[in-house]
Amino acid sequence: MKKVLVLAATACSVMFFVTGCHSTRHVGGVKSLGIVETAGNDSNKGYVEFISVNKDNPIPVYQLDKSGNSYLLGGVGLEANDHYSLARNDMTVVENLRVSEPPGTHTFVIERSGERVSVPVREGKITPVEINYTTLDQGDTYRTYRASTRVFEPVPFQEDRLACQCDSKTK
Repeated sequence: MKKVLVLAATACSVMFFVTGCHSTRHVGGVKSLGIVETAGNDSNKGYVEFISVNKDNPIPVYQLDKSGNSYLLGGVGLEANDHYSLARNDMTVVENLRVSEPPGTHTFVIERSGERVSVPVREGKITPVEINYTTLDQGDTYRTYRASTRVFEPVPFQEDRLACQCDSKTK
C-alpha cells in the first residue's frame, strides 16, 4: 500500500511539472501604465488612454485602420501588480493603456468585434476613454460580456497614468 501511495505522489508531481503549472513562464505581471507608440517620432502627436472601471478581467483593445482591419494594441482591466495567464490572454495587460496618435479622429474596438469607439486626438493632450466591462458568463472558449465606453475631453499631457474619470462629464 505504501508503494502505491509513493508511486501516485510521484506521478502527480511529474504531471504538475510537465504541464507547466509550477512554471512562471506563462504568468504576466500587470504594470501601471503601458505605452504603445503608433505615431512614431511625430512631434505633434497626442494620446488616447484606456482605463477600465472594473479591475477583474483582461479587456483587449484593438485599433482599426482605414481599411477596417483591426490590430491588437494590448489589454486593460486588471490592477497594477496583479498576475494573469499569458496562455489564456495572448496580450500584454496593463492597468492603463496609452496609445500615441497623430491629431485627428481614430477608431478603436473593445474586444475583437465589439463596440467601435471614435476618439478625437489633440496635439500634446491625452484623451481618456473609460471602459465599463462586466462579464456575464464565461467558459473555456467563450466570454459573454456587457461593455460600454465614455470618451472624455482631452486633458494636458502628464507622464503618470490618468485616474478614473468616473464622475466627470462625458464629451
